[in-house]
Amino acid sequence: GRDVVSVSFDPTSRSGDYAVEQLTAILKEISSVLPIPVFIQQTHVIRKTIPLSGEMDSRRFLTERLLCVSEGNVAQWRRPLGAVGVRFVFTPQQNNDVSNLNNFDLKIESYLQDPRKVFIENAATFLVPLPAGQWDQLKSSLQEAHRFLDEYAISILKEPGNQ
Repeated sequence: GRDVVSVSFDPTSRSGDYAVEQLTAILKEISSVLPIPVFIQQTHVIRKTIPLSGEMDSRRFLTERLLCVSEGNVAQWRRPLGAVGVRFVFTPQQNNDVSNLNNFDLKIESYLQDPRKVFIENAATFLVPLPAGQWDQLKSSLQEAHRFLDEYAISILKEPGNQ
């Protein structure tokens, strides 16, 4: 079946370690009641908003610097631009290392509530089954999802004059 265990938290009041502890406790309880030897496919969705330096409008930044669409081309649409977004899907690496069997679905969008910020999201899916009892892999996967978001998404946003 397609059963899902979800844990969400507000990172301003709780840490990532707290989320891992909560998820681990839930999975331990499930595995103690049900004879589930493995948990298939972990997905960690991490979302952040990041302010751009200065008074830069994220819509303009994303269209002109990331997508290379000029202001003149946007004006031809004859409608105001409310938001801009781009999505990058990184598929599993094709090598013999099964630890790299994961997808990263990275979204970068202008933040609707404040155009001086961008919204970034990484939906990291880990395709290697998680054996029951090996709960440290949860924390490792979550850290890898964070690292990918911080290293790749934020590096895209660090253009000259935008650091």
